[in-house]
Amino acid sequence: MSELPDTTKVSGSVSAQANWVNKDSADWKFNMDATGDLGDLTYKVNIDALRKAQIYYFRINNMPGIFMSMLGFDKDQWIKVDPNEKPATSSYDYNSSMTTGIPDTEKYYKEHRQEIEDLLQKMVTIADNDNLIAFKDSPHPESVGGKTLFRYDLQIKKDAIVKFYKDFEDAVSKSSLNDDASMLVDSGYINYLQSPEFSEIFDYYQKNTSLTLWADSQGYPEIVSYDIRIVPPDSATQLKDKQADVNFTLKIGNINEPVDIQAPKDAKDIYDYLKTNPYLSNSVL
Repeated sequence: MSELPDTTKVSGSVSAQANWVNKDSADWKFNMDATGDLGDLTYKVNIDALRKAQIYYFRINNMPGIFMSMLGFDKDQWIKVDPNEKPATSSYDYNSSMTTGIPDTEKYYKEHRQEIEDLLQKMVTIADNDNLIAFKDSPHPESVGGKTLFRYDLQIKKDAIVKFYKDFEDAVSKSSLNDDASMLVDSGYINYLQSPEFSEIFDYYQKNTSLTLWADSQGYPEIVSYDIRIVPPDSATQLKDKQADVNFTLKIGNINEPVDIQAPKDAKDIYDYLKTNPYLSNSVL
């Protein structure tokens, strides 16, 4: 933080929609938007991506010019990536995250969707049984965006963390996803959760963070907000008597509503760019 100017302001958002009508091949669309002011440097990034009929498309709407010139893509132009298309040249690495990683992840989720949902539900049940989450204040109705939602200010109970972690570790070991979900738990981590170091860090976060949930009258969550207050160290002299506020907000809407995702009609094939751009043709996408 000692390197950040006192005018620093960064914001960003990610939005996504998915259509699961065809459970064997879900279509989705995604947008990332970010802006920042770092004193002498300002930037804006906006990127769209979507999947339709097992083909991927992306479009760069905004990006600093220096990066656009390196990528070689046309601004506001949809780019098509077909994982099944074989390139006409081998001058670049076809085994890329776009053509293998994303399809493999989607394939895994499709095949194990029920097991993943079961494990997540089990985790929530364990948290409830172990009283991991407590109310800071009594839940109460609040008007948000013209709707009446119920506000829940939540906090994690320190004395319930170890029991919850052990119980969840046991649930993972009994799950059919045991090998793949083992990254979620580590038996050696229990020692750290019981250490004075963790207790000190937890107390700091408990004092400087807040977690708020808004739900509708049926109990379905609509907004989750996580706020962090960061007090700069003394070495950040330009931030003296200031603090940084970081907010993460998740908004959920249009559940079970129709989602119309159409393939762009003017998309250009990515391999047309790769053939003519030496920087891209020698890079891994």
